[in-house]
Amino acid sequence: MVNPRLSAEEYAYYAEYSRAPVAVVHAEAMAAFAEAARGARFLKSVVTIGMGGADPGLRVPAVAWETAIPAAKPAPARFDTHAYDLAGWLFTSGTSGKPKAAMHYHRDFPRGTSSATRERCCASPRAT
Repeated sequence: MVNPRLSAEEYAYYAEYSRAPVAVVHAEAMAAFAEAARGARFLKSVVTIGMGGADPGLRVPAVAWETAIPAAKPAPARFDTHAYDLAGWLFTSGTSGKPKAAMHYHRDFPRGTSSATRERCCASPRAT
């Protein structure tokens, strides 16, 4: 997940840094993303959201979310994952330079969600 209000230069950084082969892009961010995508060496396709089937004019194939999701095969009901398997990357704020990806394991997300909920709901750990 990336901030949809980034500049083309910032999108280009994320595309190169992450080596993402697929990007999911909302219509509001498409102009800046399309500019960045011209030099994205690893990008192979784009899933668009809110484009109403319009061609985003990219050098790689694009498919509308509304078309891609119904056409996809159902995922298995369960994946064999473990607490220390990589679940995803979240990017740092980049306060000391460019943002960097921080790896998060499956075990991190329930703990982080629980902690954030307690903070926002003003509940003590004993109340949960």
